[in-house]
Amino acid sequence: TEGYSWASGDDNYVTVSSSGLVTGMKPGTMDVVATTTINGKTATWLVTVKAADMSSLEAEIALAEAIDTNLYTPATVEPFEAKLVLAKQMVAEATASAEEIAEMTTELKNARLALVLKADKTALEAELAKSEPIYTAGNADNKYTTTSWTTFADAYLAAKAVNDDLNATVAEISTARAELMEARIGLELTPEAVDKTKLAAELAKSE
Repeated sequence: TEGYSWASGDDNYVTVSSSGLVTGMKPGTMDVVATTTINGKTATWLVTVKAADMSSLEAEIALAEAIDTNLYTPATVEPFEAKLVLAKQMVAEATASAEEIAEMTTELKNARLALVLKADKTALEAELAKSEPIYTAGNADNKYTTTSWTTFADAYLAAKAVNDDLNATVAEISTARAELMEARIGLELTPEAVDKTKLAAELAKSE
């Protein structure tokens, strides 16, 4: 290739090195011109760059679109959906290189595999249902000791927060339920409340 200079009609589609090496950049057809340095004569070739194979990416997109994202935590769904949008855009544009397609396929697959199922909160909700009337009634009449009430109230509020958290893990839900149940069972009546309870029981017997 000595004695020639090389040029591409558009480097976005085809690039040509000083030695005449042609590299396809994106699908399309473009002229490559060689010019002699001796008499300035030129020769032109029409180079066609074919689109890279997207079958693997399209297959991964099909898997992604079949997923019911309502079953997964928002924290993992958000990056998954963002990657799916980019992957579909790449297929639509059909200009990506084989390397870019392979990279996108891997990234979309990893985002899919990283999806985390929402944890079952049935047991936690049941414990909250038992505890809510107690918490709502409050402890203004000092029915329970200050220490046991504070422990219960803190556990109740923490359990509510976990129940409201769409990204709560199985471990967090299990711990919140266990701590709330323990705090509810551990509520300790004050001596005054114990006396009132005994009195009410005696009155009930005498009736």
